[in-house]
Amino acid sequence: MWENVHGHEQNKHFLQQLLLAGKRTPSLLFLGPSGIGKKTLAAAFAKDFLCMSENLPCSGCPSCHAFNAKGHPDFLVVEQSAPGKEIVIDQIKEVARQAVFAPNLSEHKVCIIDAADYMNATAANSLLKLLEEPPRFWLFILIANTAARLLPTIRSRCRELRLHPLTPQDMGHVLADLGVDHDAAQLAAL
Repeated sequence: MWENVHGHEQNKHFLQQLLLAGKRTPSLLFLGPSGIGKKTLAAAFAKDFLCMSENLPCSGCPSCHAFNAKGHPDFLVVEQSAPGKEIVIDQIKEVARQAVFAPNLSEHKVCIIDAADYMNATAANSLLKLLEEPPRFWLFILIANTAARLLPTIRSRCRELRLHPLTPQDMGHVLADLGVDHDAAQLAAL
């Protein structure tokens, strides 16, 4: 389904079923170790979730063009200002400010919160208010490395998808995509 997302077949199938069935959930939590493709999978799902075409994959509608151009008005990413830094209340307040507006281009809006487990306490409590009464058109995708750093009340408001490290075969495909032709299988095994 998403050619640049390797592995995670069970999760990709689940997300595909959400798209095909037209089922909507206000929030998802992608949980797993760092560097395994959680953000890549979240972005691929967000693109198709915002797509205006009934036939996926599309890549030709105005929404897909805007997403590919990194300028989609209905797509928001919240992330750390630097690795290891906290996500602060002002970042979540901006999400809350934008949550009152209806979508511009697509039928929905998507907000990815990368490193959600790095939200400080005030930011987490502010996000919790949004998740308790989610805006009508919004989908929140939280990405975290560990569940222990998330408020249990935030976790309880999200559909949780656990992602696991890639198999050596999937890692070999990733290396090949990056242009590593020589010894890709040996490097993947490492």
